[in-house]
Amino acid sequence: VDILLRLQGIDPEIKKKREQKRIKDFSRQKLIEKGYTLDRPATDYDSIDVRFLRGQHLSDPNVVKADPCIKVQLKTTSQDILHDKEITFPVSIKNYDDLRANNCDPAILIVVHLPEDPTEWITYQDQKILRAEGYYYSLRGMPQSENFSSVTLKIPKTNIFTPDTLHDMMTKISRGATL
Repeated sequence: VDILLRLQGIDPEIKKKREQKRIKDFSRQKLIEKGYTLDRPATDYDSIDVRFLRGQHLSDPNVVKADPCIKVQLKTTSQDILHDKEITFPVSIKNYDDLRANNCDPAILIVVHLPEDPTEWITYQDQKILRAEGYYYSLRGMPQSENFSSVTLKIPKTNIFTPDTLHDMMTKISRGATL
């Protein structure tokens, strides 16, 4: 793919950065449509890349927490991580320990699986179509690992992250439940 892009006069790294920006813009628009905002911490000390916040209060009589927030460690890959009923994905021990901690706001890992060819990430027809799946996983309460460098997680393929999934998580948090 890199060779084909270079023959067309396109730097593969610039192409990849542009596509990543388009993916972020597309994802942000979908979240805004559902009433959520995306916030990026200035520094990534505790394995948090973004935070999802509710832009408006949830209309739910069972609300305990009016301003739910979910912290997210976001990873992307084109590697072969898909299996029959799960995806397998290695995370560093630091990320593993940070995400399994019992924090005030819940933290999740989202692994976005992209096609290997960056030109297939987004297609344009009547609208943008993102050709990727995001899988979420809560590590809260996971046991301490005896590994020194990384832990391979087995994430159920049913844990597909969508704006509706985010809404369900936020509703659960606002009612005082954990993820």
